[in-house]
Formats: sequence, C-alpha cells, structure tokens
Amino acid sequence: MKKILELLNDLSFLLDIINTVLGIILIILIVLILQHPYSNFMFTAAFIVGGSMNILNGVKLLKDPKKKSIGLSFLLMGIIIIFIGITVVNFIHA
Repeated sequence: MKKILELLNDLSFLLDIINTVLGIILIILIVLILQHPYSNFMFTAAFIVGGSMNILNGVKLLKDPKKKSIGLSFLLMGIIIIFIGITVVNFIHA
C-alpha cells in the first residue's frame, strides 16, 4: 500500500494520468470533428488539447537534466500548436 501511495505522489505518474485523459478527449474530439467538420469550437479544442499534451510531456522531460533541451522543445512546440491552431481556425472560418 505504501508503494501505491508513493506512486500517486510522484508527479510523473500524475502527468501520465492527465496525458492519458487528454488523449482520450482528443480522440473524442477528432470523432466529433469528422461528424461536424465546420465546427470552430471542435477544431480549436482539438488544437488546445494536442498542444497541452505536448506541454505536459515537456514538463515531464524537464525533470531529467539530460533531457532538458528535449523538454524545452516539447514546451515550445505545444505553445506553437495552440497558437497556430487558434489563429488558423479563426482565420479560415472567419
């Protein structure tokens, strides 16, 4: 029981759980996008969820000193995905 509590307290395990939940949400959003291709909200939400997954993976990699540069690139790519997703969706559907 003590080991399970230590795992729950570990930040990387929590990030994995959040990342899994975001992945499930992203799959649901992709199915909804295929059903409603002109929905601005669905596209914007899918880009935000995808970018958030990249940011969470970057935060997880930042904890390891050897993988710090890879973590920073994940963070930057997540921010770029969110920014480009919001601007492109608003530009195309405007």
